[in-house]
Amino acid sequence: MPALDDLRDPPLSVLLERERVTVWNSVPALLEMVVTYLEGSGGALPSSLRLVLLSGDWIAVTLPGRIRPSLRARR
Repeated sequence: MPALDDLRDPPLSVLLERERVTVWNSVPALLEMVVTYLEGSGGALPSSLRLVLLSGDWIAVTLPGRIRPSLRARR
C-alpha cells in the first residue's frame, strides 16, 4: 500500500509500474481514478498487471471499455 504522501506524488500508476503489481483488488472508484489519470496523461497500466478484481461498490458499465486503451499490448 502506498504511503499517504505517495497518493498524489508520485501518481498511483507510477507506483504500480515501479512495484511491478500483478493483481489489482480494490473498489471500482480507485481504479476509475487511475484510469482517468492515465487518459489525461497518455499513460498505460503496467505490463505486469495480469488480473483486476473490483468489489465493494457498483462498477460503472463504461469502466471496462475505459480500461482497455490503458492496457499495453499483451503477448
